[in-house]
Amino acid sequence: MSPPAKNNWDVDRIVGRSLEVLRLGADDPDVPRVHDATQTACDLIDAEVDHAEPTDVSYAMEAAAVQVTIEGFRRKDAPFGVVDAWSQDMVAFRISGDPLAGVRALLANDKTRWGVA
Repeated sequence: MSPPAKNNWDVDRIVGRSLEVLRLGADDPDVPRVHDATQTACDLIDAEVDHAEPTDVSYAMEAAAVQVTIEGFRRKDAPFGVVDAWSQDMVAFRISGDPLAGVRALLANDKTRWGVA
């Protein structure tokens, strides 16, 4: 079976929508981080929907990419987890989380290959 296709993302559009939600201007010094988070979000969503051939991105996929971008941007150096969670010995640690947990339902209609590995 072939790997997931890279879909036809309009990365600049997703970056722009994410900046609007974050209330950051196009000249903000964090724009490169938002762009990087967008690339990661698109890759994660491509893997989730698992298209065999590149396709146009649905509105649901784009909305999911914006949400995952914002979450990735907000988590900074601890992607997709909770930092400084409480522990008995007061040592900070990270609890990992699924970056697509909150958007998986949005992507269900776009998923094309379902398999068990």
